[in-house]
Amino acid sequence: MSPQRDTVENEALDNKLQRDGVCYTTKRMLSKSLSYFNTGCYRDALNVCEELYILKTSNIENLIRLGALHLQLRNFHESIFYCNQCLRLESQCPEAYSIIGSCHKELGDTDAARASFEKAIKIHPNFADAHNNRACFLFQTGKYHEALDSLKVAAVLDPSHSDVLCNMGSVYKSLAQYEEAKSFFFQAIQVNPNCAIAWSNLGGVLNENGQHKKAIDCYCRALQIMPAFADAYSNMGNAMQILSAKKSIDSMQEVYERAVELKPNFAKGLGNLAVHDALDGKPINEITKKLREALRFDPNHIDALNNLAGIYYEKGLVDDCVKMCLNVLQKKPDHVQCYNILGNALQKKVHNLNFFVLKVTFISINTIALFVALTSRVSWELPLLAI
Repeated sequence: MSPQRDTVENEALDNKLQRDGVCYTTKRMLSKSLSYFNTGCYRDALNVCEELYILKTSNIENLIRLGALHLQLRNFHESIFYCNQCLRLESQCPEAYSIIGSCHKELGDTDAARASFEKAIKIHPNFADAHNNRACFLFQTGKYHEALDSLKVAAVLDPSHSDVLCNMGSVYKSLAQYEEAKSFFFQAIQVNPNCAIAWSNLGGVLNENGQHKKAIDCYCRALQIMPAFADAYSNMGNAMQILSAKKSIDSMQEVYERAVELKPNFAKGLGNLAVHDALDGKPINEITKKLREALRFDPNHIDALNNLAGIYYEKGLVDDCVKMCLNVLQKKPDHVQCYNILGNALQKKVHNLNFFVLKVTFISINTIALFVALTSRVSWELPLLAI
């Protein structure tokens, strides 16, 4: 064998070993990031994926996971960036379109969201995740029955998809069909006992049905599975608030603060912390600051808007209160607590308005509030409510 040929063969062997090493490292890192992802440790997963991205920028699975992780961390533009990189390598990748659709949904671009989900489904009509994500989009826009239709398609395509079963439970919960909701959450848990979202949502149904201690057990189980699950902390705080033992106030505050610590841009968590502060007698300025912060992250957060209307009413800012109430009712016409606050605010304006017009308006608003309360079985005594 000539020295030149020997050198060429050695170089070829070195290149093969290097390729094999990169391949092994890629698989190991993808497995590690998936493990972190499934337990909700999104930042740890992101660190692994970013290391792999430096090593190999063209790995499609890693690009999709980077998109999914940035979606979970609410870095929507970064998520779209990595998904677009994936589409440059593989233009017919339904997962990338599905994630992009979810980002546009969160950014409020409903047309782009719809187009992305439809593109994903057109590429791969049997892609259950795309039907599931489309259902989430429909659910968020209040089209519950259309969302159910999409979820039923996804369930046929993948009967053991725990996220689909969990989302069906969430839609039924929003329709106040609690037994159906509970059934689907149980099914999701049977399919995947480590589905933290299903445990947390089951806790929500139990909490609605007055089973607050069992609800807290479900939230604790969710947090055992996913220790960084901000929503579970926030929802557990709500259940503790309803039990409302004086000794639990400090624990409630810790739970809400932990939720916001885990997810700093968590509008729901900030809103719940504001409600807790109100119950704990904190200064109104502190409460208002938290509610405004919640609305900065989610301008359409209904209960934060309503609670801010309640704060304005308490501070005597009647005009601001009325404007905020009208904003809430435009977004959610059946919000009973808001009708109650609006009626009280208009009553305060009696000396500034034509008495007859005001009296008719006030009676009408409170009649609507009473009707909605009776038909929806909602308690409406308090202006501030847990979110």
